[in-house]
Amino acid sequence: MCCFFAANPATHTVNITGADIVDVKVFNNIGQLILHQHSTNTINVSELQNGIYILSIETLTGTITQTKITINH
Repeated sequence: MCCFFAANPATHTVNITGADIVDVKVFNNIGQLILHQHSTNTINVSELQNGIYILSIETLTGTITQTKITINH
């Protein structure tokens, strides 16, 4: 794994540390792209509905890490 994530479950933001981030994508449970941000270590998830999502992170070296995150407002 390239990165560390906090908070999970998330209410407003997810913080990513440990790598040079190129792309951050959030997918819903049927694979639809819900959120896409470039070069950021913090993503705002406050507008997402409660549920489980897939967080996909691409680093400067081309490594892609995917993990489940839970949104719970």
